[in-house]
Amino acid sequence: MAATKFAFEERTAPVDWPRVASTDVRRLEKLGDVVALREFLADVCVGDIDDGFVDYESERSQLEMKALRTSQLAAQYLLYAQHVLASRKATLEKGHERLKKAEILERRRYEKRRDRVKLLEEELASQNRLCETHESVLKSIDPILASRVSRDDSGR
Repeated sequence: MAATKFAFEERTAPVDWPRVASTDVRRLEKLGDVVALREFLADVCVGDIDDGFVDYESERSQLEMKALRTSQLAAQYLLYAQHVLASRKATLEKGHERLKKAEILERRRYEKRRDRVKLLEEELASQNRLCETHESVLKSIDPILASRVSRDDSGR
């Protein structure tokens, strides 16, 4: 499955500044509360920080706005990367399952062939014993004829 081409999203969603201001960031960080953090994804990723709620007139405020905007872009890219990785993981898991099934089928086929070879080897040994018995009988009855028709070391 080919991943869609990445593009940054437009900042169209209004930022809920009072909710953002009331957030206990240290608590989120300390607890690792990912569920609570997900509530802020719209604000963090595509919130319009230029909505006029915050005054970015000072040089420091301009720097903070750039830092926030850069964080928004990074968060968007990380969400995209997460989606791509999840998609690739699903594709790999399907392929892995398919390969496991193929391996099972090949193992069964191998075991059948191995069993068939074992049967053929047993049959060959039985036929060799039968030939040796017939050769012994022929030698006891007619040694001259047996020497002309008996097998040599190469089995001929």
